[in-house]
Order: sequence, then structure tokens, then C-alpha cells
Amino acid sequence: MKAGVNLQDNLLDPKTAFSNELLDCPLTRTFGCESVFDLLERPENAYRLRRAGAAMHGSHMASNFGAVMAGDSSLLIV
Repeated sequence: MKAGVNLQDNLLDPKTAFSNELLDCPLTRTFGCESVFDLLERPENAYRLRRAGAAMHGSHMASNFGAVMAGDSSLLIV
């Protein structure tokens, strides 16, 4: 939500408007970080880092690796 505030600035800036670089996104402009992982590794974001880790682990446990590799959504375990 916070990064959404800078979406218009990002789209109107000639440097970032049509950029395909991952680092030219509203999130990096808003928080002054290199990537979302740099943001999560800041000491004040320890809670967010734990929450993101739990979300990634949950996503991993909820899906079948073979389904992802084969692109078959019918193999997903939900």
C-alpha cells in the first residue's frame, strides 16, 4: 500500500516508466532499498521477515513441486 503512493511518480519518471529492471519499481523508490529482501532484512522489519518466511514455507507445503514444473494446476494439493 505504501509503495502504491509512488506508483504515479514511477510511471511518469522517464528513467523508470518503461524499465524492465526489477529495481526500478515503486517499492524501491518508497523505501530506498535495493530489493524487497533488503527491506525485509532491516532490523525494524524483523516481524515482516518472519511473516514472509512463514508465507513462503506455507506456499511450498501447499503445492506439489511436479505441478509447478509441469505447469499442471490440477496437480496442486490444496
